[in-house]
Amino acid sequence: MRGEHPRLRKILRISLRILLGLPVFVLALLALAFVSVNVGPLKQLARSRINQALASSFIGTVVVDRIDRIQPFGVSGIDLHVLDAGAHRVLVVKGLRVRSSWPRA
Repeated sequence: MRGEHPRLRKILRISLRILLGLPVFVLALLALAFVSVNVGPLKQLARSRINQALASSFIGTVVVDRIDRIQPFGVSGIDLHVLDAGAHRVLVVKGLRVRSSWPRA
């Protein structure tokens, strides 16, 4: 009876490996995505996009100088400075941490 269905056993074994390996693959992919967000060029891209978005929001200028870490629930290590309409520095912020929460259904 054990030798009657070797093909079925092989299919079940492959299916089990796929089912067990899929969550590991998805978790590894998510970890890679979070790690890759914190590389220099992507942080610089985020910083420039933030500066562009804030450019028209104020009479003066808000300039984000540095972003240390981007995480799923916030950003930390933000250094920025604010210039008034005459381009005089009026505020310097070092090490700002911004947290966000996902909306609950």
